[in-house]
Amino acid sequence: MSRLKFNICTSILITLLASSNVFAADQVKTLVIVSDAGVPIEKFSVGDVRKLYLGYPVKLDGQEIHPIINRSDPLLYVVFLQKIVFLSSRSYQRRLKERLFRSGKRGIPEIDDKDELQKRIKESRNTISFMWLESMQNKSLDNTRKIWSGRLPQ
Repeated sequence: MSRLKFNICTSILITLLASSNVFAADQVKTLVIVSDAGVPIEKFSVGDVRKLYLGYPVKLDGQEIHPIINRSDPLLYVVFLQKIVFLSSRSYQRRLKERLFRSGKRGIPEIDDKDELQKRIKESRNTISFMWLESMQNKSLDNTRKIWSGRLPQ
């Protein structure tokens, strides 16, 4: 009888572990940078992306790259700031305002609609932004590069 109980407990445990791995796989997110076809983003390092979003000029092949902040998903924005820029939202906004007052340069444009963002990237030359790989609806922007992948807490 104890052998039967052991087999039942083992099979239940294996089933639970297998199902928890399936749910955990759904939590993996991939953050990509996207741009028009004219930007060689394969040459971009994560450090270049960080500098760009902190307001510093970044040139690739002699052309200045212009960032756009994707505000369509609050979680995406927070993860981007924490994992790529290494700042909280509050610290990031404060740093951008300080830079604006010191240099007088315009801030980085923000777009809160995915479709508008994709349209703007396709129409504007040398623009770059970030989004979840899974959220690219129609794959109209095929110039992508993975910059972070990881599990997010529920």
